[in-house]
Amino acid sequence: MGDKHSDLILIIDDNATYRKVLVKILEQENFKTFECKNGYQGIEKAIEIQPNLILLDIKMPDINGFETCIEIKKNSVIANIPIIFMTSLDDLEYKIKGLKIGGVDYITKPFQPEEVLYRVKIHLKLVNINKTLSHKNKQLEAEVKARKRAEKKLIKLNKNLEDKVNEKTKHLHQALLELRQREKELAYKAYYDDLTKLPNRSWLNSYLTDLIQEANKKNLSNEDVFHSILFIDLDRFKVINDSLGHLIGDQLLVLVAERLIHFSPENSLVSRFGGDEFIILLQDDKCIESVTNTVKLLLQELQKPFIVNNYKLFINASIGVAIHNYQKVDVTNILRDGDVALYQAKKNGKGTYVILDETTRNQALSRLELENDLRKALEEEKLDLYYQPIFCLKNNIIKGFEALIRWNHPQFGFISPQLFVSIAEEIGLINWLNDFVLTKACHQLGIWFSSFRNFPHIFVNVNLSIINLSQSNITEKIDSFLTQKLFPESCLKIEITEGCLEDATSSTFDILNKINDRGINLCIDDFGTGYSSLSRLHSLPIKTLKIDKSFVDKISTQVSSQTIIKTILALAHSLEMEVVAEGVENKMQKDILTYLGCDFAQGYFYSPPLDVNSATDFLASVFE
Repeated sequence: MGDKHSDLILIIDDNATYRKVLVKILEQENFKTFECKNGYQGIEKAIEIQPNLILLDIKMPDINGFETCIEIKKNSVIANIPIIFMTSLDDLEYKIKGLKIGGVDYITKPFQPEEVLYRVKIHLKLVNINKTLSHKNKQLEAEVKARKRAEKKLIKLNKNLEDKVNEKTKHLHQALLELRQREKELAYKAYYDDLTKLPNRSWLNSYLTDLIQEANKKNLSNEDVFHSILFIDLDRFKVINDSLGHLIGDQLLVLVAERLIHFSPENSLVSRFGGDEFIILLQDDKCIESVTNTVKLLLQELQKPFIVNNYKLFINASIGVAIHNYQKVDVTNILRDGDVALYQAKKNGKGTYVILDETTRNQALSRLELENDLRKALEEEKLDLYYQPIFCLKNNIIKGFEALIRWNHPQFGFISPQLFVSIAEEIGLINWLNDFVLTKACHQLGIWFSSFRNFPHIFVNVNLSIINLSQSNITEKIDSFLTQKLFPESCLKIEITEGCLEDATSSTFDILNKINDRGINLCIDDFGTGYSSLSRLHSLPIKTLKIDKSFVDKISTQVSSQTIIKTILALAHSLEMEVVAEGVENKMQKDILTYLGCDFAQGYFYSPPLDVNSATDFLASVFE
């Protein structure tokens, strides 16, 4: 039984007998085939199925094989599909013409199965070479050798033909030489960047692997095998690329590459890692002072203007530096440490550099581990909601809860919400996290409403970020809970921070109004810490303001804090809003807030955040 193939071959021939012969030969080898009886059908079918290879007869009515080939090469969708012409032994001139207009080979009629399969397999291999070059250099070498063996066999197959027409076979030989040249070009592209002509990622991986193997093989002393690697990322390149176009961006990258080469030490190796990232290998340079001077020089030179098409362009760069002993690491660790250093540099601000030390590396690895653990915890729903009671200051009766996300890490215990929420924002999990909170809180609110139906309704506050409010389907998500009628709409309150209002757009305000239209109250959290919300407050459907804990902390010791709170209360009540004081820690704070006319309070004076069972027991003790 033949090898399994997933390659698709399109046969275009007006002769049904030849088509059937080819189908039989190819399908015995498990190739998938499609047949077309003329050039027009063949072009349409090629566009539709985009085969891996086309077998094309030269002599056909209406539109011959040459004309069909020309039309195929005009179409960008199918232009790169290799075409093998099919002709008889006395059609040599046609064969040469076919190679010139874009064909890659020919098959002689009547068909010899060995020749058909051999030529088909050869050119299918060529199609796959370009896909595998960047990752499998050894495979490339093997396929190049296979190509040479194939050429020898091809020459042997054509020996009789060459004996008859020695002069004309020179053209065929030239075609084979061009094919070899194409293979060399593909090999070059596998290891060098087309744009900057610098070594690329594959070359760097291979080179570093060789360095590591050489260091271990020779058992060099530690003093001989230290190298510094500079990871360079251009700041603001995307802005230039998007605003002025990719052509300007490409020319800028070429100039950056030239400048990096010019100002790098003599024994260094500059490569383009991809996009706007470059890597410089400083060989045999482990001196921190020397490396630092090189980095500072590069940053200084990259800050100078670049002239591209009369544009005067300015960019910055962030540089991460990793220094390694090649006897102790592998390529993965080297690249990882460089990425870590670059990440820290970009985090510190544009135009900065970081030389990775053990502390920074360990912190970054711990952070990465925490990111992975958070993603897993979300997938497995290992996060919990805690509920902090909110009390009415007039009668000390519980009115509701604020739902707070908590993560009890199996190894590190409870992780600070500020930490894992910021991680979620950085790695794009914040929507997922907030959706989890909203779903859990609404589900629990429904359970409480059902369990304590005959008692006063309690509400639950759920925090949403500006990112959530930017989701086009956030109102649909809320509607999915409301339509289940698990609880009255007024029992759900949505909290947004005052900072959200500073970043809000008109679409954000539209969403806030839609939420309010559904009977859900809106609260502004951390009120008093922002700057832009006062001008917008009167136009928003806000029902509650929450005074930030920083003001409550000082209410008993600073008159200014009391004055600020009194002002917030007056503002809120004049707009018919209720006010909740956060972070109430003691009776004095509670009494002052009551005296000032604050409506509600939450904090450890009343209760810490409670897990769901404790919160349920708390409600039961109050209502039963």
